[in-house]
Amino acid sequence: MIFPVEKLIGAAAAAREKAYAPYSHFKVGAAILTKEARYYTGCNIENASYGLTCCAERVALFKAVSNNEREFEAIALTAGTSEFCSPCGACRQVLAEFGPNIKVYMANKDGEYVMKSVAQLLPDLFKIGSCQENRPLDTPDRVKRTVPLTRPDTIQAKRWLDLSNKDNFKSGFVTLIGRTNVGKSSLLNQIAGRKVAIMSDKPQTTRNKILFVFNLEGAQVVFLDTPGIHKPRHRLGEQLVQVALQTLHEVDAILFLVEAGQPPGPGDKFIMRKFQGLKTPILLVINKIDLVKREELLPLIEQYSKLYSFAEIIPVSALTGENLSGLLETLENYLPPGPKYYPDGIITDRPETFIMAELVREKVLQLTSQEIPHSVAVVIEELEKRPNDVVAVRAVIYTERESQKGILIGRGGHVLKKIGQMAREEMESLLGSKIFLTLWVKVKPGWRNKEGQLWNFGYRGEE
Repeated sequence: MIFPVEKLIGAAAAAREKAYAPYSHFKVGAAILTKEARYYTGCNIENASYGLTCCAERVALFKAVSNNEREFEAIALTAGTSEFCSPCGACRQVLAEFGPNIKVYMANKDGEYVMKSVAQLLPDLFKIGSCQENRPLDTPDRVKRTVPLTRPDTIQAKRWLDLSNKDNFKSGFVTLIGRTNVGKSSLLNQIAGRKVAIMSDKPQTTRNKILFVFNLEGAQVVFLDTPGIHKPRHRLGEQLVQVALQTLHEVDAILFLVEAGQPPGPGDKFIMRKFQGLKTPILLVINKIDLVKREELLPLIEQYSKLYSFAEIIPVSALTGENLSGLLETLENYLPPGPKYYPDGIITDRPETFIMAELVREKVLQLTSQEIPHSVAVVIEELEKRPNDVVAVRAVIYTERESQKGILIGRGGHVLKKIGQMAREEMESLLGSKIFLTLWVKVKPGWRNKEGQLWNFGYRGEE
């Protein structure tokens, strides 16, 4: 049975809001899926005698059983914390009554999850910590996801901190901010020497805050590539702008990207107004200098200098790589002393499923008309490791209208086939595995203005 995991986790998250937890304030939500694809949800209910508390997973299960359900496919739990939420020992035993192969999706507040069967959880007592710490997390029964490591004070980051030579080492978080299509993702990809963010000539390509780790000889830079600042026309657009602007208060340095050959516009001035009151060093990065003559840069630099006092002004070309080394050397000067937050070999905090979905969306952007890209979301609904290093991927492309669905499929399916072929080839190149990709197109009318759909598709804003 193939089912949308994100929908199950979303139902659990919605149930969590109804939890009654006046003593611990630890709210948990659960959603259980039957073999007949029916959903039942539950939340935890506390009382003063904590031992008599009803767990969310048992509430969901008991609701289903009282409705004469006996066969279950999966259950999801979330507690709205950074840690994965696991069923207690008693609940594992109760679930086992209905089958050892029930899938248990243990999620955190960001929708990241690990999956274990009930049988696999039974030997473990109460906490998923033993699964995280003492067992390999890339076992075949788990959708490979990494827990985002955001700031050094998080539990996950502490596990990775390298404190060697801490007196001489520098590290910091750096956000890239700017209007749409100024080349933020292109700049990151050029620095990385590989693709870590999708690119397109269409605006609003980046929809999520993407973390990219870059190591210098004596420093580590953690870049945050944000959605482009634009005038939002729907709830999704509002969330994208919110995500981008919030990073201004979370980082050690800010790279403000603008485009060579274009004077400061309303969008640029709007962003610069958001800089007021910030003590964070802000570096103006003038991108696309390969498109203009050198004598055209000085007037542009003067225009921006009159609008804001930038710590540095650095012209670069993300396309050719010109002066990127100068940008990195200058940026290093503004990093505070600190530890290595991420171990060598970590490039991004984004899981494989996110990268796969973004690659599919990138091909949609490249192959369809201007009308289609903004109304498209891609969800990886199934990821299965098969023998001979083959990974089977089922992805659904959601759009808002039936007419758009027809365009995405194309006559005889030729457009969808081309999207799949291009995405598959790039997945195989990036991930080093043979990919068997299946694409479906579904219609979700008005999803960009529906909070629940945005959550299910991974656009959750920032908490």
